[in-house]
Amino acid sequence: MHDTPNTHVPDGERSRFWLFSLTGQERVTWAACFGGRVLDAMDSQVYALMLPTLIGVFALSRGQAGMLGSLTTVVAAFSTLIAGAAADRFGRLRVLQAAIAISAVSTALAAFAHSFTYLAVMRAIQGIGYAAELTASSTLVNEMIQSRYRARAVSGTQSGYAVGYGVAVCSMLAVHALVPADYAWRVLFGLGIVPALYVILLQRFVGESKLFLAAKKATPAERDRTTLLDLFRGRNARNTLVTAMISVGVYGAAQVMIFWLPTYLQSAFHLDLTHTGGYLALNIVGSFLGPWIYGPISDRFGRRPVFLLFLSMQAVAVPVYLSVGGSLALTLGVGFVVGLLQGGLATGVQPMLGELFGTRIRGRAIGLNNAFVRATAAIAPALVGYLAGRASFGMSMISVAVSLYVFAALGVLLAPETRGVELTADAVGAGDARHSAQPELSRATSKTSSVEI
Repeated sequence: MHDTPNTHVPDGERSRFWLFSLTGQERVTWAACFGGRVLDAMDSQVYALMLPTLIGVFALSRGQAGMLGSLTTVVAAFSTLIAGAAADRFGRLRVLQAAIAISAVSTALAAFAHSFTYLAVMRAIQGIGYAAELTASSTLVNEMIQSRYRARAVSGTQSGYAVGYGVAVCSMLAVHALVPADYAWRVLFGLGIVPALYVILLQRFVGESKLFLAAKKATPAERDRTTLLDLFRGRNARNTLVTAMISVGVYGAAQVMIFWLPTYLQSAFHLDLTHTGGYLALNIVGSFLGPWIYGPISDRFGRRPVFLLFLSMQAVAVPVYLSVGGSLALTLGVGFVVGLLQGGLATGVQPMLGELFGTRIRGRAIGLNNAFVRATAAIAPALVGYLAGRASFGMSMISVAVSLYVFAALGVLLAPETRGVELTADAVGAGDARHSAQPELSRATSKTSSVEI
């Protein structure tokens, strides 16, 4: 792919917020992917919020509780590979629609759980939808947004996770206020069916990626010999490795915090569900703001330096957060910072994935990367549960999270800078095993100019 920098900003756009500088189709696509993140996160976080209740209802051991967190990601590690290949073959939008429907239906069916086994099966099915949604939406938004706004758009999409988390917390508080505690968890799971209605809106208002359509026209499916193995050939192999290291570190550590934090707060501060929601509030607000702060800075100063800055700060903030006791104000304040940095880091690798691989295998690249992420995220919560039997709960979370942040930092140091890369729909590009992305990336980043925030 002949990538050239596209960092010039018309004078009339400098004073506008970037979202209003997008074209109409770009805004619709961005809004659709943002909404998908919101709804998927809402379904996913209900499990984490209800985990203390489920432990009591089904008499779960801490190991079984950790398995519920790991099971989704184990299934997702495999299903995301299929989702990436499907997105490259059938289209980003079709896979996105199917993913949201699967996640919604499986969450709603969990309301009828009568045993740990039934709940585990529904959790596994939800993992299929969740993984496919992230793969399809990330590929779609990367391809539909112009280069000078790409990091901002991708990061802004990821902030939908915090919104979904917030919706889940608000739903939990509202349902527990209106419904007897014995049935509240079933009602919350039942509400998970709502996102299925979103599929209708996607069908009506959102179009398929023009890059995908152009690549398919140039290379029809019957003549396309691209496979997953292309990601392990030539320069693609290095790009696959470094992006996997970054994602594994960032998302693995995030999974530790997301899955165990509600339970940690309840055990450390002896909180009930209502007060746990209050403690999580600032963390969620930070998770929402983080992507909006990270994206403009990354577009302005580059992917690598900003990523390293956020990683370094988070490696300090997490131990502080999990070591503070007795001070509500300090716990809430540090929780906000942890959420902000976590929200920003969660978006950092997605623009790089879009910029390092060609259109024909971009879905596979994002899918494979997500598979690495899910495999690690499957291990991380279970590892914390295992270590918690030999050390304090907080120290177990710290040890696993910080180790993963260090691993991610090593990946960033080995990765090429990709700011300013303009994607094209040519059949042979940076993602093709026979061609190197490095020369194009070097040219793109050697001629940079100021980009408005």
